Amino acid sequence: MPEIKAPAVIPTKKLTQQQKIVATMCLNKNKDWWLPSDFMKVGLGDLFVGYEASARLSELQTENFEMFESRRNGRFLERRLCFDTAELWWSGISRDLQAVIKKYYIKD
Repeated sequence: MPEIKAPAVIPTKKLTQQQKIVATMCLNKNKDWWLPSDFMKVGLGDLFVGYEASARLSELQTENFEMFESRRNGRFLERRLCFDTAELWWSGISRDLQAVIKKYYIKD
């Protein structure tokens, strides 16, 4: 009689650094403005980005310019995810980012 084997477990896909940033913003949507250093904190656990946070934030805003707003804070650039205008940018972002927002955004 042939041996029956269980199917291999499909590994869960890890979040990219950009997705971790968006997930953190969704989980903390009451915080309006974000600095790269906010994503370099050890206490973020699986959502920790590290020293590359500045570059990833820049990439996110460049690729999804309607999704973010930025302003100067001294020598730093702060960014916010524009939840209030989501209907304008939602269809223009990747399905991966849409999935992250659907998973991590907590409604009031």
